[in-house]
Amino acid sequence: MVPSKPLICTGGMGKSLIWDIRRNQETLKPQSEVELEGPDGPVTQLHADRYKIVTGGPQDRFINVWEAGTGTRTNSFVCSDHEDAEETSSGCLVMAVDRARIATATRGEGHGKTTLESLIYIRGLERRVT
Repeated sequence: MVPSKPLICTGGMGKSLIWDIRRNQETLKPQSEVELEGPDGPVTQLHADRYKIVTGGPQDRFINVWEAGTGTRTNSFVCSDHEDAEETSSGCLVMAVDRARIATATRGEGHGKTTLESLIYIRGLERRVT
């Protein structure tokens, strides 16, 4: 639920949906207000507050940040900026958002080894990537 607004955000396959509780209370076929495209695969990581919605998933390396009021994407960045992340990592497995900071984690192959290592990255959300 988005605090201070009558909205709920849900994750699905390849998209997130924003629902207005007031408009959907007495209908048998509720309709979402806004559809947020991405990530590839299921949305398993979801954060919503009064200003932003942050989405990610295990099959996509990218985290997307959306404006809560309009559904406009304001930022998109790779889950981990580790030098090997692009070739060896999975998508976003864990995400935690605290106001203007985000911590993300993925798994990657360990520098030529057969074992897997976790790649954790903490950053500010204010950085805009196009």
